[in-house]
Amino acid sequence: RGNDDSSLVVQYLSNQVPRLIDDFDPQHLANMVWAWATIRYQPSNEVRAAMEQRMLTCLDEYYKPQALANTIWLWATMQYQSSEAVLTSIERRMDVVDDFDDSQQEQALTNTVWAWATIYDQPSLAVMTGMERRILACCLDDDFDPQLLANTVWAWVALRHQPSEAMLAAIEQRMMIACLDDFKPKHLANMAWVWASIRHQPPDTVLDALEWRMLGCIDDFDPQLLANTLWAFATLRYQPSMTVLAVIEQRILSCGLDDFDPQELSNILWAWTTIRHRPSNAVLTAIEQRMLACDIDDLMPQALANTVWALAMLVNRTTTITTHAVNQDVFDRMLHRLEHYAQSGMLVAQHYEQVYQAHHLLGDRFKPSAALLDRSCKAWEKSLLSSQTLSQSSFGKEVAACLDRLGVKYELDVVTEDGMHRIDMLVRTTAGDN
Repeated sequence: RGNDDSSLVVQYLSNQVPRLIDDFDPQHLANMVWAWATIRYQPSNEVRAAMEQRMLTCLDEYYKPQALANTIWLWATMQYQSSEAVLTSIERRMDVVDDFDDSQQEQALTNTVWAWATIYDQPSLAVMTGMERRILACCLDDDFDPQLLANTVWAWVALRHQPSEAMLAAIEQRMMIACLDDFKPKHLANMAWVWASIRHQPPDTVLDALEWRMLGCIDDFDPQLLANTLWAFATLRYQPSMTVLAVIEQRILSCGLDDFDPQELSNILWAWTTIRHRPSNAVLTAIEQRMLACDIDDLMPQALANTVWALAMLVNRTTTITTHAVNQDVFDRMLHRLEHYAQSGMLVAQHYEQVYQAHHLLGDRFKPSAALLDRSCKAWEKSLLSSQTLSQSSFGKEVAACLDRLGVKYELDVVTEDGMHRIDMLVRTTAGDN
């Protein structure tokens, strides 16, 4: 690597593969792929085709599971897309073999799943279920390290595979009893992101432990990991401690906002709003400055609508002690982009609802065009009318009981005459305009 003469030698030797391919046994094939990956060499299409054809002829009879796992993992690291025929044959073979090397079984299984996700191969449900069953059998072994756990659950999300509750519980148990202290920031963020992505709600004890571990390595979190973790907490409706939230704010500032892209800023603002956290003025000011400096056009409609909604909610929630006036240019730039998306037909009902909420909260600071405001009002009204009645809170039940004792009549969950608001409890009087 890095030597012209050596590169010529590697190229010459690799080009001899098609001529000698019938003499290659599975171990030779696996070693050749390993060598290419190690020295970062990309063989020609002719050489690859010859290798794949030879694999097909000896796959079922000679290939050991470990060699198969290594081969597909190396292809993934080389970003090499194998033929459909070879991938299908490997999946079939992996589904029936059980003679893994016990000392390397965990890594072979997880590397295979990771490789499938990386090269965008979609194995059958039966194959995925079989792999999950094998991983579950060894998940609690002491050799099952954090990186294998994190890579596996990431791959499942990428492959749109929903792991079983037993599998998820085993992963949580492994994290809690053995290796959480060994988790690096990437592993922590990936685990939280995966749980949120597959809508799995781990016990609070697991999230509390993850949060505690996060405190110990917060200085190693980069912008993407910070944004993903906060997004995951909010999606899971998990309320981090004030200590963790304060430390995250400090880390955001110390990272330097120039390293955050618009999507990460959007995720952070949305997460803070969702978990009802009020960030400091220093952090909000820094985020605004970064949003003015970067290209808001990079934000997709959902991220843009989330950002407008989040900023409006944050401003509305600030107290007189923590008053923060968002730079008007931020709102103007985002509104201009939203108008463009609306005219292009790229906004959906949820986006229009968020536009209406932002206008309702910000008033003249966020004034959509007549066309956009009309569509937003209609979307909001339709959402209110179609939404189901929520169960009463404990406080609501106490108020209702008090009114019952007083003999006061009331209505629950009433939509106002303009169709724009829903009232939890309405008491009508006979005085004045009724």
